[in-house]
Amino acid sequence: MSKHRKHKPKYLVGCHVSLQRAKTEGTLKDEGALAELRLHIGEILYRYWFDVLVLVLVSMELLMTLIEFGMDYQLICINAAELDKQRWSCESKHGPRASAMLHNFETAGRAIVVFFSIEMLVKIFVGRVELFQNQWHVLDVAVVVINFAIAFVLNDLVEHRVEDYIGLALFLRYWRLLKIFRLVQEDYELIHELTAHDKHE
Repeated sequence: MSKHRKHKPKYLVGCHVSLQRAKTEGTLKDEGALAELRLHIGEILYRYWFDVLVLVLVSMELLMTLIEFGMDYQLICINAAELDKQRWSCESKHGPRASAMLHNFETAGRAIVVFFSIEMLVKIFVGRVELFQNQWHVLDVAVVVINFAIAFVLNDLVEHRVEDYIGLALFLRYWRLLKIFRLVQEDYELIHELTAHDKHE
């Protein structure tokens, strides 16, 4: 087995990789103003606990969307009331409990969108022009912009059709979970390589 790690694919490369390389080569000061701060922030954005936080937030949004879709297609029953032994009555989306729950979902969803928008702005600050040279980071930017437009613009303009756009945006951004799972796989491969290397020594 090779002792050298293979290069990470582009979708796993952080926005601060050039800063890391410059620090290793001793040329970090040549990377422009606040290079040290940008590197530190970039390292925080790509720590394992931050990936777990992203996973939790995306999963929360997915769950809230599935619940709302379930209510639309009567797959989920809110405030069920028994009419007789064979029939049940469910509260519509406009009922008191359902509407309150959906309002909380909307508030939480907007908070998640704001979080990812801030995260992307910080990544742009860290990576600057080089961030846009990686198509996966460009996809991240596009997905965040789409989600922001849905949550704060289209929601008011096309209220009755916004669920379709939410489903599309959620599908586009759910690829981030694949990145997290790939990171876990990369960590496992690294541990396996180091263990095998120790056994051969």
